[in-house]
Amino acid sequence: MTCPQCAGRRRWCAPRRAHFGARPYCGRVSNDATPPAEVHIDEPLVRALLKSQHPDLADLPLGAHHEGWDNVTIRLGDDLAVRLPRRRLGAALTATELDWIPDVGASWAFPSPRALRVGQPNERYPWRWSI
Repeated sequence: MTCPQCAGRRRWCAPRRAHFGARPYCGRVSNDATPPAEVHIDEPLVRALLKSQHPDLADLPLGAHHEGWDNVTIRLGDDLAVRLPRRRLGAALTATELDWIPDVGASWAFPSPRALRVGQPNERYPWRWSI
């Protein structure tokens, strides 16, 4: 049976999943389902944000660029990464992480990534971001 959402293209039908039951009709996940970014994030934007808010890190090389469902992560130097929300929903989740993980994460028995620095919204980028 083919999924009506996928029209037989064998893509995961996440938006229709609840409608058709607990199991999707298709078996593979496709990157085509990733929602569009609400903000274009590129190297010039990251450089500008670093120069204006964290100038001591602005000259470190930028490396690999990974775009996920809610965030873009860009390697900064050898040991750091810049993480910027690409959608409003991701920005809300990121804000919660930035507010809560420093406090609740301190008591965890396992390691978790923590922001070393936090960037603030400005005229070029609308949400909090982290290094």
